[in-house]
Amino acid sequence: MNDNEIIVKVQEWINNSMVLSGKLPIVSSDNVKSGIAIRMMYAYRRYRAWQNNDNRHDFECALRNYLLSFNTDIHIEGYNPTVSNRFGLILNATTGRIYANYDLPDYVNQKFIRTVFNGLSIVANEKDNEIKTVNSFIYGLTNHRFSKFKSVEQQLAVMGALRVPQGYTALVAMSTGGGKSLITQTISYQRENSLTLIIVPTISLMLDQFRNAQDIIKPENQNEIMYYYSGCNADELVKQLTMHAVKMLFISPEAIIKNKKLQSSILEANKCGYLKNMVVDEAHIIIEWGSSFRVDFQCLDSFRKLLMKDNSLLRTFLLSATYSKKNSR
Repeated sequence: MNDNEIIVKVQEWINNSMVLSGKLPIVSSDNVKSGIAIRMMYAYRRYRAWQNNDNRHDFECALRNYLLSFNTDIHIEGYNPTVSNRFGLILNATTGRIYANYDLPDYVNQKFIRTVFNGLSIVANEKDNEIKTVNSFIYGLTNHRFSKFKSVEQQLAVMGALRVPQGYTALVAMSTGGGKSLITQTISYQRENSLTLIIVPTISLMLDQFRNAQDIIKPENQNEIMYYYSGCNADELVKQLTMHAVKMLFISPEAIIKNKKLQSSILEANKCGYLKNMVVDEAHIIIEWGSSFRVDFQCLDSFRKLLMKDNSLLRTFLLSATYSKKNSR
């Protein structure tokens, strides 16, 4: 199924009276775009069913992604984008159709972003596709274990993450097993006296990432890398946070929201500028599953806004493998 056929099916479905009860149209294809269209339709159905701001924002974010990816516009009967919305959605008053603009920050490569969203192939010469050696910082941090990146994909992701300006948010999409953990490790040790908060949705994944970081970095002070999930004793962690000894803290969303003592320590670390980075692993959960899934996970947006009030230089990294071709099918 090509792009035009998917666009037609989506347009017909979104104004159908069976949106809430009928089946979603079949938009199967061999590219990432079919997954983008399906996520948008699921988000619209949730919004129509519950009609609240959380689901509206979920939908508008998914709609922006759909419109830019398919380079199209859409008519939605009885729906207007939120005034001054954050997603660059604009209603053409003449045609009644909605389109999206890019609204990109100055520091990004706008040509590259537009090329990716338009689904065009990126022509690179042979030299651009070479897997380069890591720099001296990464080589030393990993105890000389990694002399080269695993792939061009990892090279772009890691070096791009290190260059994200203070106060900005970056989405990093890499396939499972592509080496996203190196992103978290390098940004955590990029600056002195810095704390990176790594929010992981499952305990097993958290412990796996914690052990991997300890094994690779081998810190002299074991308290540089710590983890916490609901039910653990937080006293030692709070003590180490107070001493600014922690560089990487792996934590569950529930622990951040529900453990007030630990939350207070994190807020204090943020207020004094010790907290430098906030990383959300498997970040697609926030949008793809909607506001009714794991309430504490959905509260992360509000928690981040609270952090940004006291620390406008905080960087946010959203990590996901959902947008790879392998995982979109």
